[in-house]
Amino acid sequence: MDGPLWDPDEMDAGERRSLAPMQQQFLLTGDAGEDSPSPMEERIGPKAKKLPDRVQQLIDDISLLYYHGYLEEYEDEIWKGLLSISNRSQVVRESPIARTAYQRSDPELDLGFEVGSIIRFIHDEQVPAELVWGFIIGLVGESDRDWEREAQNLVELFGELEDYYETRLVSAGTEAHEDDGFQEERNEIREILREQGFAPAPPLVTAVLQEYTRHGIDDETLAHLENMQMSSSTDPTPIEQQEYTRDQIVDETSVELDYTDLSSSTDPNPTEHPDPPSESPTSEDARRTGFESIVSKLANQTRLRSIDRLAQDLIEDVFHIQSRELWSVDFDSIVCSLGENGKTHVENFDEIKATRHSRTHVLRRLSYKDSSEVNRPVTREDPEAEWSLTPYGELLYKTRIEQNCSTNWIYNLVVNPERLDDDTASIISRVIEGGSEP
Repeated sequence: MDGPLWDPDEMDAGERRSLAPMQQQFLLTGDAGEDSPSPMEERIGPKAKKLPDRVQQLIDDISLLYYHGYLEEYEDEIWKGLLSISNRSQVVRESPIARTAYQRSDPELDLGFEVGSIIRFIHDEQVPAELVWGFIIGLVGESDRDWEREAQNLVELFGELEDYYETRLVSAGTEAHEDDGFQEERNEIREILREQGFAPAPPLVTAVLQEYTRHGIDDETLAHLENMQMSSSTDPTPIEQQEYTRDQIVDETSVELDYTDLSSSTDPNPTEHPDPPSESPTSEDARRTGFESIVSKLANQTRLRSIDRLAQDLIEDVFHIQSRELWSVDFDSIVCSLGENGKTHVENFDEIKATRHSRTHVLRRLSYKDSSEVNRPVTREDPEAEWSLTPYGELLYKTRIEQNCSTNWIYNLVVNPERLDDDTASIISRVIEGGSEP
């Protein structure tokens, strides 16, 4: 070991720990002092078994302090202290977890990262969904009387989580990398989309940016954006190879919007309009106005609102079915079985160990137009008593399995329909138009 992982002086010597000071010193530096390494290692090993007790003691202490009101008195101070703890997990990993493009350091993110990391150190298996779900419910869950607030909190949380997920997924890939010098613009577009009631899906954000660069950008702003790209690039290639032309910035997109209302035709009654303002808007204001105009046009001239409602229904249902079980029938297993096998008689769900009555009951609950389980009918029964997925159910299955629970692909019907195969595009169209038959 070349040197200590971190400075032992950072730790309070008088603080009670499972590891004694000399043991910490040995693990940090490899120096056993006057002792030999073997006896030191023999004394350290059993300390790992004490970790559950230490966690239990922490839970006990926090719960008691909360119950008697002590935490409220020092809430700000405690939270500030938690957000400033030293992060160790990346230091001790053999292969540090990737920090994707534009993933800025954030105290709350770092705290969550450390909590997740220590659990992973102890139990390095496939992440238990129940553990993550329990953590989420512990954070945002409410009593039975406030279930509506809990539902709203969950929808908002998963909306933000999906944005994080997509940003990491896109940034970590080699096919579509957002490290293009337009991160500030993308963030502004996301904000505008949220303000206008739309999810900030990456395909939608990119389409707005492309449309703006095609129609709403002037040469001065273009030069500014090109300079931003070059200054933010870490690519060691020569500058002449890093330059971006208008054609490179404006990728092909299928959005065709009508801009006739922005034409410069002569006003038939110019005297009826007030004089223009004495001060010209800043470039930032003009850019934001351009983004807002494009989002409005997408909302008014395309099926964006219907697509966005469909995406919201799908994201709610895809998480709901994964956590719902009734009479030993797992909703997720029903949907996945029908998605994989097609039409199935109720008796032939071999992987679902439940009675025929229980299976039928769940299948019917998923088929009702006014179902309390899902936003739209997912299953249907034909005259031969065989069950299959509705068009909406097919989209739910595709979102759940093929798209890793992401609904961002749905927006391609509006902005990049060529990225959808004809069958999928047809299914989406039928669903948003209210059709259910193939």
